[in-house]
Amino acid sequence: MKKTTIILVMWLLALAVGGAKLMALEISGEEATLYAQAEGEKDPARRVQLLETYLMTYPSGYYKTTVNYLATLTFAQLNQSSKVIQYGEETLRADPDSIDILLALANVYSVRPETHQKSIGYSEHALVVIDKKAGQQPPKGVSADTWKSECEKLEKRALYVNSFVKGLVAIERKDCAGAVEPLKTAYSIARNPAIAYFLGICYSKTGKSVEAISILCEAVALNGAKKEQAQKELERIYQEKNKTLEGLQQKIEEARTRIR
Repeated sequence: MKKTTIILVMWLLALAVGGAKLMALEISGEEATLYAQAEGEKDPARRVQLLETYLMTYPSGYYKTTVNYLATLTFAQLNQSSKVIQYGEETLRADPDSIDILLALANVYSVRPETHQKSIGYSEHALVVIDKKAGQQPPKGVSADTWKSECEKLEKRALYVNSFVKGLVAIERKDCAGAVEPLKTAYSIARNPAIAYFLGICYSKTGKSVEAISILCEAVALNGAKKEQAQKELERIYQEKNKTLEGLQQKIEEARTRIR
């Protein structure tokens, strides 16, 4: 199983960087040594230092595309959005179908309303590429079941960010009815409490108080982002519907059980 996983990861990495050769042993000298050090470094902060040193020292180096790819994903680990954009866009210029990079950029661009359309575009492109790869034969050494499972995981990642951002765009346009389905899709993939909160707001604004109470109870029970806002909105809707807050805590406990 471990050997199969390694083969799959290496194949996906090769795919993501447009087929570039990855082994530092294929060339000699200081460039190969620096690349090997960067690629093998486990500490993300130290790794990006080495990767950026490589790019400054060898701006047209043999491993340039691979290093940009690795820098993008490592800066994503460090939550440095501007660097993710810098190296991610550079990677896509060499390989516009790099799934990992498309998803990394879709995530970064999902944060600000002014870049939501970019996020949607990148996640949709990723979905097209993933669907194409899923229909191909698995790489040598990888079973059909493993390949199918990995493609499904990538598809869920892309669909999640695509649906979430489409829901946010609909909300920005004051189209709560149009936001419900994409938000429901995203929430079915990952129980993000912020999505539950936004769904609750949309249900409330479209006159679906029962659904609003149910999903806002989950938003509170998840105990994450938007919990305070969800609690206030939940109490307001529940009070308005029932003329009392009696029984609300029980519904929150039921939601807590439901989402386990």
